[in-house]
Amino acid sequence: MSDLDKLQKIKNWEYAIGINQLDGEWIPSKEYMELVEKQINGEITIQQMRDILNKKYSEKYLNNDGK
Repeated sequence: MSDLDKLQKIKNWEYAIGINQLDGEWIPSKEYMELVEKQINGEITIQQMRDILNKKYSEKYLNNDGK
């Protein structure tokens, strides 16, 4: 991956996180930011990141009896 590609990914993530923060004080978790860093560095894809987060929050939802 070129430095230009990495810089573009960083800009894209800064934009995406900034947009989410417009509606309130959303602070990404440490785990989320670690996934972002892995995606920026090409260690995981966006789809893998989605899969990890979907699994985590699906399990959390099911373990709390849907609450």
